[in-house]
Amino acid sequence: MHIRALCYPLLKHFMMKKNIALLSFYCLPMAVFSQLIAPGIIKDIRTEEAISGNRETILWSEDFADGIEGGWENSDAGGVAYWEYRGPFTNPTNEVGSRGLCTDASAPGNVIESPSWGNGFVLFDSNWWDNPDLPCTLGNFGTGPAPAPHLAVLTTPSIDLSSNPDIALRFNQFVRNYDAEMRVEVSANGGPWQTVFDNSSTPALSATDMTVQIPISSAAGGQSDVKIRFVFEGTYYYWQLDDICIVDIFANDLATRQTTFGDFDLSNVNNPTGFEWLEYTKYPDEMAPLLKFSTQCDNVGSIAQTDCRLNVEVVDVESDAIIHTAQSTEGFDLQPGASLELNVSDFQMPNAQGFFHLHFATSQTETDENEMNNADTAGFNITDCVYARDYGFTNAVFVATPELALLDYEIGNVFLPTAANQSCYSISVAIASGTSLPSTVYAKLYEFDAQESIVANEIGETSAVSITTEMFNSYGEGTFLHLLFDAPIPVENGNAYLAVVGSTDGADNVLIAFSGSSPESTSWVRFLPNQWFYLTAVPMVRMNFCTSISVEEVTSGESTFSVFPNPASTEINLDLIRFLNEEAFISITDDLGKRVMEQIMPKVNSASRSIDIESLPSGVYFIQVQNEKTKMTGRFLKM
Repeated sequence: MHIRALCYPLLKHFMMKKNIALLSFYCLPMAVFSQLIAPGIIKDIRTEEAISGNRETILWSEDFADGIEGGWENSDAGGVAYWEYRGPFTNPTNEVGSRGLCTDASAPGNVIESPSWGNGFVLFDSNWWDNPDLPCTLGNFGTGPAPAPHLAVLTTPSIDLSSNPDIALRFNQFVRNYDAEMRVEVSANGGPWQTVFDNSSTPALSATDMTVQIPISSAAGGQSDVKIRFVFEGTYYYWQLDDICIVDIFANDLATRQTTFGDFDLSNVNNPTGFEWLEYTKYPDEMAPLLKFSTQCDNVGSIAQTDCRLNVEVVDVESDAIIHTAQSTEGFDLQPGASLELNVSDFQMPNAQGFFHLHFATSQTETDENEMNNADTAGFNITDCVYARDYGFTNAVFVATPELALLDYEIGNVFLPTAANQSCYSISVAIASGTSLPSTVYAKLYEFDAQESIVANEIGETSAVSITTEMFNSYGEGTFLHLLFDAPIPVENGNAYLAVVGSTDGADNVLIAFSGSSPESTSWVRFLPNQWFYLTAVPMVRMNFCTSISVEEVTSGESTFSVFPNPASTEINLDLIRFLNEEAFISITDDLGKRVMEQIMPKVNSASRSIDIESLPSGVYFIQVQNEKTKMTGRFLKM
């Protein structure tokens, strides 16, 4: 792992239902092999192939470790504004992205975060070529060495794909666009250039690492002289590229992504508060969710797929009973590279407590040749009274910028009660290791509105509680401190509430644990008196609607067990002696909380069990074995 960039706020786009610009803070993943909490962002160390989830052979690749090599063509219509290479030893280095922004060129969020960004990447920096000195001063536009508009083309060497009829182009990009067209074109055997991709549907400011995969079999499959070019045409901002490759793909291959059992859309004018249909990890039984199933279905194969549908199952984990199944009522045909949202009808969960799994799978008329990527799972608990959005184990910690670090602050999540006659008895929080002692925390509950501007009306506050080391959470842990109100706080069905924990000791001294990613504007930090920022990860802050939770949460029968070998590359072994002659459920989640493997054992008949993990990408994983009586957890590193 490597650490890059200090943790600073990033200006987000204007939210569709608001006339205010907000800042989003990154959250710092906690170091796996150290107690140190580093002030930066730890990048994903999984390989590009592992992230994709496909079985594929890389036929040709370029990661720009040696710059823009001689076989590439780098041209510009004006002969001045070329594509540039950023590497560890260039000037500027690969720690600098665009030099033509209105902010510090070395600030976080200005550099592509591709898997191999460390050995270099390429970019076309339209702003800088137009005006390198004062890019934000209107009178200086067009005063640079190559005034906009620009037409800059970066072309690969000739690639022989004569033995490969089923192929796709994949690359990592970081885009910021004002008035430019950024497109990818392919030519075979000296023939005309065909546009196979453009960034017209990409957000004006994309994610810092956006992976694009485009089936190009019809344009280049089986051809002996293939060239690919990246064309920037227009005015302003930049296009950063890295890890370009051509891969051998399947003919029939559907893939799922962005599966959801909610329908959260802050910009939907039909949603009274904007926070309707958020996904939660724990629901009080009187607020059992109405499930709204959908997935984004991609045809990543080389030929058209017909009658594409979404299939779902809802499974009660304890009994292994399927309590609901559904399929899309209409099938759709998808051309190579096409994507479509698939849905099935809604399902109202019963008010029964338990742990439930949701299984999503796409199907088509053709036989899918790669079933590894056309299914996904999700899960949630229905409990007596806990309302939560975190995954229950710590995988990040909030780090404020230096100018804010010592201010009084409050941090938490938006919740939307969906049942009448409810009252909030307490708010729970997971305190992260590294918190300074002595320190205190309190909790508050606000009525919350963010339709036009941020309105937070306080309706309850707890007493401050002193933090002790027994409350600390290191990576993978989930111990909660429960902050009780003097009297229950009534809440109204359908109103949005912000549950926060706060401290007068400042964010630099009181560290709050995080778990999972947060949809835009649904998790917040406030530096008092009134500096609001939304967060891209979920603080481990929960609402509780009953009195049955103790002051310090301890789950009956839960303990940890060893996983060996650890680290492991092909398989792990579990000691299951406490589960002999009993049923047990095994689940494995990655460090983002996504369930990647599960097994149900009707009866454990051996004190140990081997689990094949060879197909898992490299990274840290959490494993849980449980039944009615016992729950045990462990952690391992897949090499």
